[in-house]
Formats: sequence, C-alpha cells, structure tokens
Amino acid sequence: MVGTNTALGWQVATWAAANAAALQVKYVIFAGQIIDFREPTPAWHPCRDPASSCAQNHFNHVHISSPSSTAARLPADGAAAGPVRFGAAQGAGHRDARPSELS
Repeated sequence: MVGTNTALGWQVATWAAANAAALQVKYVIFAGQIIDFREPTPAWHPCRDPASSCAQNHFNHVHISSPSSTAARLPADGAAAGPVRFGAAQGAGHRDARPSELS
C-alpha cells in the first residue's frame, strides 16, 4: 500500500515495469494507468474502461500481476532484483484483470 503517496506508487510501479522480465510480470496497474507486457509493444496508457477495476481501484496501491510461482524463484535476500515484498495472501481482494478491461 502506498496510501496517498503517489510519488512512491509511481516509484514502485516503474521499478516493477523496469524489472518485468526478471519478475515475469504480466502487467502493472497504478493510478488509472496500465502497462501490459503481454502486448507486442508494452507502454503505459490509461485503463480503457472507466468502470473497470483497472481504472477505479488501484490508486492507493500498485497492482503487479505475475505467475503465482514467481515469488518462490526470487532470492530470499532480494539480491538479484532488489527488495521485493509480497502480501500475506495471494490475490487477497484482487483478481487478474479481464482482457476487456486492459485494452
């Protein structure tokens, strides 16, 4: 959670995007913006459906979607990719965005 600290949110979101290959990130959402690494040319853009979770629910936290097994492959000390902290329960209160919400 970044709360109202949008500068921190963008710092986390851009770090996740810059390390997407190493972390096997599918997409990152923050502040009504998304970057989807499953697209041929990933780039930040506004969430296209204003009524979607993508557009409405990711202002106080950064949503990073990756395969569930990614956390198990990261080094415990975070040396390879920098410090990474995962929530206690995977997917708690969240689901992967539907393709129609992303494009």
